[in-house]
Amino acid sequence: MTVSEILSRGGPLCLDLGCGQWRKSGHVGVDIRADLAAKYADGLYLLHDLSKGIPFPDESADAILSSHCLEHFSFDDGERLLGECWRVLKRAAPLELWVPYGPLYALDPAHKSWYTEDWFEKNLPRLGFKITKEHYVYTPSIQNRKHIFYALWLQDARAARLHLNNVVEQMQVCSVKVDKPTDAKGDT
Repeated sequence: MTVSEILSRGGPLCLDLGCGQWRKSGHVGVDIRADLAAKYADGLYLLHDLSKGIPFPDESADAILSSHCLEHFSFDDGERLLGECWRVLKRAAPLELWVPYGPLYALDPAHKSWYTEDWFEKNLPRLGFKITKEHYVYTPSIQNRKHIFYALWLQDARAARLHLNNVVEQMQVCSVKVDKPTDAKGDT
């Protein structure tokens, strides 16, 4: 489908950026893989290189999901992609991000960046997003033995996540689009 065909369908526009083989139902998948077009018989797929931006008009999207896509961009390019998300989303619309957690996953040659809550808490507000939820998926070995780390968890769960290897597999960050902060000069 083309952008104009997708927009002419009417109804809410929900995007799944870098959807790969697992596009969320009812969302328009946007991915660089040509082989996926045939997979999505409903036609809700747009072949597009996200490093070139998001090809939808300003404030046209009702929601954006991006699961395990952001880490395939450098930090700078990922930040540009998040800026594009801000441009395309309607005001107060949700942005849901899933990423592998922490530097351990930077060992994957396909990953160009890695994320923890520190990065999102520092940068999402600056990019015009208010964080509404952070969720962590713990590794199976920890889920079954969380009692071992319970005392540390009670003292500082954040430190446990950040400093113990193989504790968290992935994280979800949910946010909504808000106004971008202005600096002292009034620039955004």
